[in-house]
Amino acid sequence: MAYCLLVLFISVLKIEYIALIFINVLARKTINFFILRIVSYILGVLIQEIGSFLDRKFTKIRIKSRENFLKPNKTFFSDYEFEEVKKIANKLLKKKDKNNEFFTNKECVKIFFECKACLENSDKMSKANKLDASFAMSRSFVVCNICIFISLIIKFFYTILEKQFSWSLSYILILVYLFLYSVIFYNRAKRYSQMRTKTIIRQYIDLYKK
Repeated sequence: MAYCLLVLFISVLKIEYIALIFINVLARKTINFFILRIVSYILGVLIQEIGSFLDRKFTKIRIKSRENFLKPNKTFFSDYEFEEVKKIANKLLKKKDKNNEFFTNKECVKIFFECKACLENSDKMSKANKLDASFAMSRSFVVCNICIFISLIIKFFYTILEKQFSWSLSYILILVYLFLYSVIFYNRAKRYSQMRTKTIIRQYIDLYKK
């Protein structure tokens, strides 16, 4: 009887010990998971802000799509749509010449934001917001590639100073990949920005007709 109780006691201790190990492992994994989520969120916000700054100061993809949609040689509307967009623009700007075809950058931006404000007030911005999210994602990928490229440059100079650098196929492939990947996502960001502007103007015209 005493032997059975001893065996039972040892078994309980083993179970408790295993359970304690499992709880510790689970706790560590949970903590690591939350740390990873927090770091990922911070890095995501940082990349987004860097992308926004670079676009605002250098690439100006968003700004150009707002300023150029009424320029005959830069518009991304079809010929038929372009004529209709110009009529709406002249009406919004209260131009005396209803057939006016010259619009300054400020006038283009003003028309864009008036159309956008009208859609926001009518709760019709869901499609444009999805396109804006796709634009921001493409821009963030470009920023990530720039960060990787800078890291490679730093490594390149470090290995030269340490006299350890040697060209390899993988290094060349990474550089080619970064270049092509950046070009692809830059063009995607540009296209999504134009599509967003086009969508806002189109939806405003549809709303105006109603």
